[in-house]
Amino acid sequence: MAIVKLKKITLFTTVGEEKSFLSQLQEKGALHIIPLREISTVSPEREDHLKETVAFLKSAPYIRKQLHIDKGFNPESVRAHALHLKISLKEQYEERDSLKKRIKDLLPWGDFTFPSLSEMGKYRFWFYRIPHRKSDALEHLDLIWQKVGKDHQFDYVVVIAKEKPLLPYQRVHVGSTPLHILQQRLEATENAIEELQAKRIALTKWLDLYQANIARLEDKETFLKVQQQIYKDDDLLVVQAWIPQEREKEIRMFAKARNAALLIESPSRTQTPPTLLKNRPLEAAGEDLLTFYTVPNYWEHDSSSVIFYAFILFFSIILGDAGYGCLLGIITLLLAEKLRKDPEKKRFFYLLLFLSLGTMVWGILVGSYFGLTPPEDSWLKKMQLLQIDDYDSMMQLSILIGIVHLLIANGLKAVDLYRQDAYLAYLQPVGWIIATFGGTLLYLYPSAKTAGIGLVVLGAVLILLFTNATEQKPIKRLFGGLTTLTQITSLFGDILSYLRLFALGLATASMAIAFNHLAQQVLESFAGIGVLFALFVLLIGHMLNFSLGIVSGVVHGLRLNLIEYLKWSSKEEGYPFQSFRKKEKQKWNN
Repeated sequence: MAIVKLKKITLFTTVGEEKSFLSQLQEKGALHIIPLREISTVSPEREDHLKETVAFLKSAPYIRKQLHIDKGFNPESVRAHALHLKISLKEQYEERDSLKKRIKDLLPWGDFTFPSLSEMGKYRFWFYRIPHRKSDALEHLDLIWQKVGKDHQFDYVVVIAKEKPLLPYQRVHVGSTPLHILQQRLEATENAIEELQAKRIALTKWLDLYQANIARLEDKETFLKVQQQIYKDDDLLVVQAWIPQEREKEIRMFAKARNAALLIESPSRTQTPPTLLKNRPLEAAGEDLLTFYTVPNYWEHDSSSVIFYAFILFFSIILGDAGYGCLLGIITLLLAEKLRKDPEKKRFFYLLLFLSLGTMVWGILVGSYFGLTPPEDSWLKKMQLLQIDDYDSMMQLSILIGIVHLLIANGLKAVDLYRQDAYLAYLQPVGWIIATFGGTLLYLYPSAKTAGIGLVVLGAVLILLFTNATEQKPIKRLFGGLTTLTQITSLFGDILSYLRLFALGLATASMAIAFNHLAQQVLESFAGIGVLFALFVLLIGHMLNFSLGIVSGVVHGLRLNLIEYLKWSSKEEGYPFQSFRKKEKQKWNN
């Protein structure tokens, strides 16, 4: 687990070489550009993500036969046209839905046109929707009114009066546009939608060619964006960026070949460089899990490996059945060929593989095979070390897993602060570690009360004194420490959160057993055909339980890592390293 060390570079060259200079830098793909100017407002076409065009065309009602000769093909024209169609279709669909609603609301009143106020002698029409049970009360009103329609629930009444009548009924606003005009507009809108869809279908003939040109278009967008970010005047062009330390020699050679001036600096503690993660292929899936929620700060540690293995453990305990682990393994092997071809998807393959293996191992340890337990004299039974229905032991194990997880979090945080030489601030997470050890000692060995309390007190003192280690005023420092000490309840709550491992694992096991019993009852109740019904119950029941177990394992496995763990291990959030590179012909994969 590692965050790649970076260097800050500044390149100086002449403005006349701008395009070739930037193009070669983009080819190298090693720079995270530092903006030296504000980016001007970009056009809607540039803001629209290129791949959205593909999704828009693929979802067309019909896709034409693809053309593979690029004569007459212009990817930028296709993208601009598709974006225009997408916006126009959205507007037309919204107009159609609005007209349909207005027509539906107006239908009970009929098709009419309002006369002018002068023709009416300043009388106005007032429209009311009145429940049937209340409409008889109209007979006693001294008003000019008329029922013009009704449905199963309401009478539709028009009242003629100069001022708004004081009636306890629901007034309806019908608008000034006649029904036949709305219907004409609806017809025109639906015709416009058909024409737009026809143009959309016509564009689909370029789908294959467009997808092949996406990388080039994205490269052009990136190039144009960087052109706006660099500094230039009449003579000078300045590019400032972060680069991986391992690429320093390459950049020096580039600057020398281009006769460009080069300044290389190591980042200072007052700067916040972007974060570039580089993990072993096996643990790279942990990087994906981590960056799904946050990006670690450059000056802190990379928790990818911890999250990878912890997630496997949590998922395995929650799914908790060797049979389900085998089923997940079979699915993984079926997807193996497809996933292993793509370097990015290969990470997901390794994650699935370890999740299935972890679930099988845990299922063997608790002796659960599709909700069944192995015979007492079998070798599988001898491998069972845990009892899922031993509530006290399983709850204790879940809590200990939580304690270890949060101890690792505080330990890594202490290492970060120690490396930063943060005025003994690393003693604050050390205090949490000592206090947690003390609490654990009291929990496991009540007889060691003195030692446990002593450790808790020592940890609390360290937290109190070193929370605001850089604060010079003792009062503020102590106040900060006291405020932080209130998080002891949060630590206790976070540790108890790991009880969900036991609860969800027990739920999965209990449902598997319940479906087995239900299938057994069906088998005993129906002779002959009961076998078919029992198999159906087993298949549906276990697939449902398997699916729910996977969802629970993912959601709660991630939660314990990304909420509880990161809360105690990370101090600040970072931002990702985004390399200025060409995707059309990628030379460096970050």
